[in-house]
Amino acid sequence: VEAHFNDNIFGTTTNTKSDLVTKLRPGLRFDSDWNNHQMSFGARLEAGLFKASSSEDYTDYNLFTSGRLDVLRDTEITGRLEYNAKHQDRSSDDEVGGTAEPTTFSQSRARLGFARDVAIVSLAVDAEVNAFDYDDTPNTDGTQTNNDDRDRQDFLATLRVGYEWTENSELFTRATLEHRTYDDSEEDGGPNRRNSGLGLVAGSTFDFGGVTTGELFAGYSAFDYADDRLSATREMMFGGSLLWVGDLWTFEGSVSRSIDE
Repeated sequence: VEAHFNDNIFGTTTNTKSDLVTKLRPGLRFDSDWNNHQMSFGARLEAGLFKASSSEDYTDYNLFTSGRLDVLRDTEITGRLEYNAKHQDRSSDDEVGGTAEPTTFSQSRARLGFARDVAIVSLAVDAEVNAFDYDDTPNTDGTQTNNDDRDRQDFLATLRVGYEWTENSELFTRATLEHRTYDDSEEDGGPNRRNSGLGLVAGSTFDFGGVTTGELFAGYSAFDYADDRLSATREMMFGGSLLWVGDLWTFEGSVSRSIDE
């Protein structure tokens, strides 16, 4: 149970409104304890209760199952299935003004991965599909905001190859292919937002005795849209993370630059 005071529950720049928000977060998880292979499943729930603005109340939940198949000593296949019921935060860039309550949507996710380590070389391949289904949102004037043009499917494939060039570090290169399709993004007169993207990065991980670990990478990403009215994107990507564990203190930080639709 968590309670906090929010001085701007609608995320507006003017006419702000405050409220006390209570969050309930129950959950359960089951994990196997087999010598080989692994399986998990569970459920989580978050209910947000607003003291003065009950229209902002929400109930999010997550159902998932995941597993790992140990094919050989250094080879494994992993998978995950999950379903999420979510709400869109009022401060989101996608939020539409004039709605009487938060926008709700569901996310179905499936992921399959393969990883193999052979001596100083590692290989990992991952494929993931996410399907988003947005509900129509009631407006304060009695009408509804049609969100069918936001329903979409995201496809993501990643290939990572690593080379352990020293005892404490690994060089790697990673290629990411993305493809996004919309059920009907043109329904309300908008452009065809179907798009595809490719990202290539190279970097290095480091681990100094488990006390200091991290990663640095840099690369390039490109996105193209099916509709000529939407400009293609070509940008540099970079990032890094650091974890330092001391006797009394732990420091963790990260920074990255990436492209999102």
